[in-house]
Amino acid sequence: LFQFANQFTEMIPIEDAVQNFVHEYVMLNLKKKSIFDFFSSVLDRIQDEGVTFNQAIFEPRRGVIIRYPSVLLKEISWIISEGARKGSEIVHNIVTKISVYLDNTKKIKELIYDLLTETVQSVNTQAKFLAPFIAAIVGSLSLVIIRALYEMAKKLDDIMNSLNFGTGGVSDSSFFSSFINFSKITPPTIFGTLVGVYMVETVYLLSLLANGVENGSDKLNEKYELGNNLLRSTILYAFISGAVMLLFNIIAGRVLTATL
Repeated sequence: LFQFANQFTEMIPIEDAVQNFVHEYVMLNLKKKSIFDFFSSVLDRIQDEGVTFNQAIFEPRRGVIIRYPSVLLKEISWIISEGARKGSEIVHNIVTKISVYLDNTKKIKELIYDLLTETVQSVNTQAKFLAPFIAAIVGSLSLVIIRALYEMAKKLDDIMNSLNFGTGGVSDSSFFSSFINFSKITPPTIFGTLVGVYMVETVYLLSLLANGVENGSDKLNEKYELGNNLLRSTILYAFISGAVMLLFNIIAGRVLTATL
């Protein structure tokens, strides 16, 4: 914008300013810049179709702005178009002030981001790894604990049966099993599902927070981060849950066998 504003120091029409701006970018070999594509497209429409700067950008069906879904670019283009009606000097002042304002805004944004970098990285780490990892550990441990209690109660009932061989056949084989009522315990599958739902909610909120701090109200990037983090965390949750349950079941089985 600052370079574009310099074109109006010669008090030329905005169409000539766009042409000089595009030619300057060609001379500087800056054709890969997105702003070059924008002004080059505007210039092509002005030269080929004989439309005005305003029509080249804002025509309902063929306007260049349709290919650039940016609120900032749209507003700035509108301001430049309206200022062009009042003369080159007005456009020069307007565009120069806008460029200075945007430069200051960028500096403030970078300063805030530097202050929040550690926080954003921490939130991203929690969303992508810690949340599914902790949730998987918690969900897996419930299955292991219930299995360990069941095996212990079963072994203790067997011990009670062996100790009652001289009591005339009276047996209290269900003493420990009734002491721990497994029918009233939440099934591990349901508990794992509940933990998984909690994990999804946590990742969702953390992703929104990280994107809001890092990118502002960027809905497109927000959806991308949500989809990426939720897919990754779900796969990680399922993988860790299976691995932890398998490992802990093996360990618990060996411990129970050795002790009982």
